[in-house]
Amino acid sequence: MDMKQFIIALLLALPLVASAQQEQNRMDPKYLAGAFIEENGKLTLHRELDVNGLTQAKIKEVVLDWTKEHFKGENDKVYELNDDGDHIMIQSKGRIRVKIGLFGSYVDMFYNVLFSYSDNKCSFVMRGMRYTKNPFEQKPETIVYAEQYLSDSYALTKDGTKVSYGIGTYRMSTIDYADNLAKSAQEFFDIRYKNLVSNRSVVATAAAEQPSQQTVASEPQKNAEKVASAEKKVATAAATTAGDASTVAATTAVAATAAAATTAAAVSATSTAAKTTAAAAATSAATAPTAAPAAAPAAQPAQPEAKPAEATQKVEQKTIVSAKVAEYIKNGGAAVTKVGGKALGSPVFGSAKYTKFGATEIIMYKNSENKDNINLLLEMSQNFEITVYEVVGGKTTSKVAAVLRCNKAESMDDFIVGEIIK
Repeated sequence: MDMKQFIIALLLALPLVASAQQEQNRMDPKYLAGAFIEENGKLTLHRELDVNGLTQAKIKEVVLDWTKEHFKGENDKVYELNDDGDHIMIQSKGRIRVKIGLFGSYVDMFYNVLFSYSDNKCSFVMRGMRYTKNPFEQKPETIVYAEQYLSDSYALTKDGTKVSYGIGTYRMSTIDYADNLAKSAQEFFDIRYKNLVSNRSVVATAAAEQPSQQTVASEPQKNAEKVASAEKKVATAAATTAGDASTVAATTAVAATAAAATTAAAVSATSTAAKTTAAAAATSAATAPTAAPAAAPAAQPAQPEAKPAEATQKVEQKTIVSAKVAEYIKNGGAAVTKVGGKALGSPVFGSAKYTKFGATEIIMYKNSENKDNINLLLEMSQNFEITVYEVVGGKTTSKVAAVLRCNKAESMDDFIVGEIIK
């Protein structure tokens, strides 16, 4: 066989070798069942980073620095969520290669990444994947969602041993993309802390010697500390806001309970709150110079930082939201203006419902169009702020009727449920 024949034979063999490799990849376990985790009907990819030996503050610093290096496009946005800063969310756009039919092509993939971290731990969840410029769609702007084509039932063969041809390449390329993100972030950590790799075995050994109960109890302990902190804030608010005893009793059950426990002679929540208010006024006259006796709450002047009249609490109803504001909410006047303590660029209006469960006031919000990805932002944050605008003649005006601060309670169907705290 001369050189020319050898080259021809080699060229003919290359497609066979490539085809064999692709067939092998289709059976790689990382692409098969369990690759995606379904959460609330959404497909997610979870990845862990090895950051043993680093504190939460250092991990956050490195993640933020990595996002500045890695996400520089006009479609890239980085958010710090929650007041304690233990989450970072990224919105971005990438490109992946898919193969539909005989030829491969590139499609645009929009996605979100949520980083969570604490001492010695860092992980991220990739979700919200959606694709445009799909080769089988007539219009390039048509959006295909991950849930449509990447699920086990759709992207795997019936026996689950292989990735399907065609649409299955979306699944494989998306998984590879998440792996590359994790690899990039891990390398950034390793470069920043060159001794991190060499110290991993030492840190891992030390961690293994700790009682297992300590790890299990860490999260509940954190939650308990947050609850205690919240109760402390409520009690402080009760002491410094001596203007309206009945309002204090209505808006914070914690303060009422504490007052009842320390004042055995109290007969009702109102009288208890009045005594608490009187005590606060006696010790903090400077902070409540205009406080009136609790027996005449209607005579109290409005607090300097009070919201418009419609937003203030009505003593006789013992509510944060007045009937008028509730009507504005019902008629489409509610818009999210802050998420996780961060102000949005503009109000995001949506469907909202107001209701009460006992003394707890609830607002339920959703945006059907998911404008500015607001639904995911709300789902990943622990608190948000809704501004209620006046609605006149069926039209929403620019006049603010109330600003409601809410703690997220849960996600229910398409709604984000929040407890109104102020």
